[in-house]
Amino acid sequence: MSTAPVATDWDAYYRAPYKTASVTRRITASRLERTIRRFAPDAPAGLEIAEIGGANSCFYERFRDNLKPAVYRVLDTNQLGLDLFAERFAGDCGSGRARGELFDVLASVPPEARG
Repeated sequence: MSTAPVATDWDAYYRAPYKTASVTRRITASRLERTIRRFAPDAPAGLEIAEIGGANSCFYERFRDNLKPAVYRVLDTNQLGLDLFAERFAGDCGSGRARGELFDVLASVPPEARG
């Protein structure tokens, strides 16, 4: 007998992330930055980054400081996480350098491609 998976309560997650998340996020951020530098070593000042499912982005500050993207977009379905991002980086969001967008990436993927 199988049971349906329980949906993640993303509001609860963004209010109180797991303590171990800070460690795994640093590792992931380092690998992502290294990959971006590898495939875009001479990225022009117009570099744009989209973080899909990023809501209260754990990568933005590092990428802003180290990669200096012209635009950083956070796409997610969780409004609370997007609001937290906008609060944390109000200056960057106000300047248009960063922005959070309510967006369901899966809604644009055909059902047969979802796996």
